[in-house]
Amino acid sequence: MSVRNRLRPVWVAIALAAALPLPAVHAAPGDLDDRVSRLERLLESQVLNEMLDRVTRLQREVQQLRGQLEEANHQLEGVRKRQRELYLDVDGRLHKLEAAGPVAAPAAAAPAAQPPTGNAPVNVDPLAEQRVYESAFKLLTDGRHAQAKAGFQAYLEQYPQGDYAEESQYWLGEIGYQTRDFDFALAEFGKLTERFPDSSKLPNALLKVGFVHYEKGDKKAARKVLEDVEKRFPDTTAARLAGNRLQLIKREGG
Repeated sequence: MSVRNRLRPVWVAIALAAALPLPAVHAAPGDLDDRVSRLERLLESQVLNEMLDRVTRLQREVQQLRGQLEEANHQLEGVRKRQRELYLDVDGRLHKLEAAGPVAAPAAAAPAAQPPTGNAPVNVDPLAEQRVYESAFKLLTDGRHAQAKAGFQAYLEQYPQGDYAEESQYWLGEIGYQTRDFDFALAEFGKLTERFPDSSKLPNALLKVGFVHYEKGDKKAARKVLEDVEKRFPDTTAARLAGNRLQLIKREGG
């Protein structure tokens, strides 16, 4: 019920009182003031009660919203964790497929084993190599950038031509970008383009190079790299993101 409806009986009583003839003996001014004061206090009390009811309802609604927000945050963290695990799993599976390559036809006869020479490569345990890479990648997905950086650097030192070398090199550049160590990011992405010019990570690496130049305030260099991404890798996500950033640079007058 609104305040107006609650006060309607009071206003009716006042109107009736005003319509009645005045008694022969007039009330003293002090009595009239007291009556007015009591009426004002009554009105204030009703208004305050209405306000207190509203505040109580709002407090309950805020508590409910806080509970819903906490539950949503918990669910979001679970989704993020599952995404990281799925990302790691898919990345590992792709590397296994890429490392396997096309199935070769069986040879008629196996060649005789040759004795190892001084320049022969050392045998590598593929499972041990994979564990080193996945350990560093797990640190990255957990947001532990410093530890992940050390892990990828250790991998490249131990397996410079390994199955995960180009990926490790890319993630080092990505760590630099995420931590805003832009000079480090440019250096590591540069190593990727030099050592692995045919890498599947190259479009994203060059995209991030353009982003780094933009973050450093060099819009001319950023525009040059991003236009190159659009030209060399059309119909890719990297090209689309490069186009979006180029539009932003244009709107900013760069």
